[in-house]
Amino acid sequence: MTSYDYPVIEEAQRPAALGTDARYISQKLYGSHLIFMGHSVFASQLYKRRLDRKFNMLKTVWENDTLFSSSITEITNHPAYHSVIKLGKEVVPLIIEDLQTTNNHWFYALEILTGENPIRPNHRGNIELMKNDWVEWANRRNVI
Repeated sequence: MTSYDYPVIEEAQRPAALGTDARYISQKLYGSHLIFMGHSVFASQLYKRRLDRKFNMLKTVWENDTLFSSSITEITNHPAYHSVIKLGKEVVPLIIEDLQTTNNHWFYALEILTGENPIRPNHRGNIELMKNDWVEWANRRNVI
């Protein structure tokens, strides 16, 4: 099973040029993109809406495909779950919002995206307490 078996909304993956000039141009374009996104309210809102749509589509695929699974390994190794992680740190607020209303197992993704694990040792294995630990973490950092 490949990640292409799922309707993933991602830009086309094209082979990247290996030359130094191409790498330099790519870095400069990416830097310009970040500056533009930071200064344009319209572009920023458009990006957030697009990210929200991607996240929700991937989440729906992941939920539907793992609905009857009790294996955490199977749930967290799903291609759509990994595609959510590939969306980057910007998706953390969306994951936290989802945690507040569902019992989805986003803990692995959050740890990878944030580099942190606020779950207290005595809360491990209790989904509600684990969710609360992440929501408290997000509130302390003004993530949501």
